[in-house]
Parts: sequence; C-alpha cells; structure tokens
Amino acid sequence: MSKERYESPLASRYASAFMLHLFSPDMRFETWRRLWVALARAEHNLGLPVTAEQVAELEAHITDIDYETASAREKEVRHDVMAHVYTYGKAAPSAAGIIHLGATSCYVTDNADLIIYREGLRYLRGELLAVVANLSKFAEQYKATPTLGYTHYQPAQLVTVGKRATLWMQDLLSDLEEDMLRRVTSAFDKTVVLLNTGGLIDMSFMDRYPVSAVMYVWQGGMVGGAGTAAVLTGEVSPSGKLPVTFYRTADLLPDIHDYSMKGRTYRYCTDENVLYPFGHGLSYADVRCVNMEIVSGTDVEVTVENRSDIPAEEVVQVYIKSCNEDSVPNRSLCGFQRVRLEPHETKAVHIPVPSAAFQTVLSDGSREVLPGRFTLFAGIDTASELLQQDIFIN
Repeated sequence: MSKERYESPLASRYASAFMLHLFSPDMRFETWRRLWVALARAEHNLGLPVTAEQVAELEAHITDIDYETASAREKEVRHDVMAHVYTYGKAAPSAAGIIHLGATSCYVTDNADLIIYREGLRYLRGELLAVVANLSKFAEQYKATPTLGYTHYQPAQLVTVGKRATLWMQDLLSDLEEDMLRRVTSAFDKTVVLLNTGGLIDMSFMDRYPVSAVMYVWQGGMVGGAGTAAVLTGEVSPSGKLPVTFYRTADLLPDIHDYSMKGRTYRYCTDENVLYPFGHGLSYADVRCVNMEIVSGTDVEVTVENRSDIPAEEVVQVYIKSCNEDSVPNRSLCGFQRVRLEPHETKAVHIPVPSAAFQTVLSDGSREVLPGRFTLFAGIDTASELLQQDIFIN
C-alpha cells in the first residue's frame, strides 16, 4: 500500500472490517442506487410514466458502479449526485430518463446517511453487549477481591474489583438503555424503570415510551439492591420524596451563565416546565391528609389516614407561601415528619414551623418578617392537591 498520501488512523488503526466496508464508497453509492430503485418502483406503482422494465434494469445494475465515469462527470458538472445519476444511466440506458425523477439530492444523500448510521449503530450494539458480557464475567471472578475506591482522586472506602467493573458496565449500558427501553416496552404490558444515578437526568424518554413506573433508587450503596427488591416485590411500601425538581427536558434547565433565580429550583420554576416536582413520591397504600389545623401560634397539626389494607410509612410535608411581592413566587418547604400507619389507622401529626420560614430576604441580604398573609400547605405528595390554611402576621 502506498504511503505517499494521508491516511486516517481511525481507518488504518482502529476501525473494524465491518465499519470500513459500511462507510466505503461502494456501500454509499450502492445505497444511492437502491434508493433510486425504490423511488422508481413507487412511481411505477402510482401510475407515473415509469415501466416495470425500467425498474428491472435499474435493479440489475446496482453494484456495477463505474467510478471513473462518475469522477470525470463530477469534474464537469461539479455535482456528485448528478454525476452518479449520469453514470447509472449509462449502465441502465432505458431508465436513464427516469432516474431521480421528482427527487432532490437530499433524497439519496440524507437517506443513505441514515441507513448507514442505523447499520453502524446496530453493529455497535452487538459489540457493546459483547464487552458487557466479558465485564460481567470479570466482575463475577473478582467480586471478592478488595481494592480502594477513589473520590476526587483520593482514597475512599474499601470496595471490590468486581464492584468497580460493574460501574464500568453501567457506563456502557447507558448507551444501550434507550434501545433496551424501546424493546422492553414493546414486548411487555408493564415496565418499571430503575434509575441508579446520583443526580438529575433528562427523563424526556417518558414521553416516548409507555413506561408504567419509574423508581429512582439513587445510589443505595451495599444494601441498595436489597432495599430496591423489597419495594419492587411489595414487601414494603415506598415512601421517599424527591429532594429535587425534574424538568420536562434538559433544555428547560436554567442557563448556567444566568445567575438569576428565574426558573431555578422548585421555589421559582413554573409548573409547565416540571415533569416531577420537588416533594413528589408515590406509595402502594392509600394514605391521605384529611385535615390540617394551625396550632400553638404557627405550628401545623395534620390528620393522616391510611385507607388501605397494608401498613405504610409516609412523609407529611408542610410548605409556606407569602403574599408579599418581595418573597419567592412559589411555596417553600418549612417542615416535614415521617409517620408509620397500620392498616386503616388514623394519626395526628404535629409539625413545628420555624420562625425563619416567615422571613423574607430583602435586597440588601438581610432577613425580615414582613406583615401580611401567609398560606401554609400540608400533604404527602406535591403532585396532588394539598390542604391549606391562611395565617396573618402583623
């Protein structure tokens, strides 16, 4: 092979034989010709002046591409698609007049790219699965071999080599997850997605696939798997609440260069941008807050009922919102209490509201309780309607 011309190391060193062929001129221009055959056949079926004989002749000459003729023609017309239309017409003369009939250049260029990329992604999926399978064997082999974990480039708690390998697998699985989600939801009536991450992710996939439920398991550590299994099997009823707000798409997140609070956090964002609000969380049990009273000045007492036949824990949340225009636009969490309820049990839950909850941060940074009306809200799920009571501060 001549070494007088530049060659890409991506091709000469790293690419597989499959990928080299997939992105070759043969594959690209044969795909163009297959697209032209499909176009001609569709036009013939629709009754346009394209004969079955012309379609057959085009189909018979998909692979015999005269690159010298195409190159010479492209130098003349300065257009790669028209050069290949001309070359194809030379190979199939009876169909020369109907090749590319009614189409634009993007019909072959863009669609061929999509087809090639699709085949490449299908191939990569198989390669990724092979790597994951090998890592799985490695993780099993070294599951009991201790090693230091690292955080911020410093030694952290003791883990195992096998556990580290499962984290590498997770990075690779992220590339396969959406394809896996599409396949699973098409095969099963009910699908539960487990999210094992340490922060927010784009969950717009919920609009694209019929997912029955999402369980955010965060990073549960050594007992996270057992805890997740207990919830999935119904051994315990879930009672966790989101400590963050999930926006509908990542595009709705505030600009990192914008230091204003507009749209930032649950206290400033607008409802139409929210997929799952701060404080949201479901339960297997039918637990409801049926009454709230303001007691001891500003504290809140909430009556909670478990109307189901199973025991459950829930988190009663209290929020506050000021009518003062200088205050934050949305309600703010000011207290919460976890409560356990037996089947059909009713409890009164007392939640103190600290005086700081009534303060407003002024423009100079100081805090002050401004007189006026405040609204206190109580409930167990912020995605549902909350109980509310007004309180006036003089």
